[in-house]
Amino acid sequence: MNLFGVRALWLWLKYPPTVLDQGACGDWVKLKCIQSDGFVVVGCEPSTKVAGAISRLLLTARRGNELVYVCGVGTGFTDKMARDLRKQLSDMPPVALKRKNAVFCEPAFVAEITYTEITSEGKLRHPSFEGLRELAENVDVFELKK
Repeated sequence: MNLFGVRALWLWLKYPPTVLDQGACGDWVKLKCIQSDGFVVVGCEPSTKVAGAISRLLLTARRGNELVYVCGVGTGFTDKMARDLRKQLSDMPPVALKRKNAVFCEPAFVAEITYTEITSEGKLRHPSFEGLRELAENVDVFELKK
């Protein structure tokens, strides 16, 4: 089953509200289905608002022996974390790829990302950064279907 979310009603309600009341009262709760996986960080977009920080991490997933771009994630980290991430990525060897407002580096980190779904084009919906770890041989990285 491929669910985006579920609408639920509090168990203690003696008489559930009518269908017309669903949006008007706080008795109905929307529960989102969230997934979490590791994605390889291949670069970032520098922030235009916070000096020395990033605005987005650029993420890839595996497809066979290749890395395929799946999204940029710009939420889930604080300003301090964004500055620390920029420093970590600037210490990595650069890669000569061209894209406006993007800085690419050798893949050395895996970002743990929560998201709601993967689109039919292979892109993440509603990604949010949860943490970073070093890329190793046995690290679990999301694999796209061929």
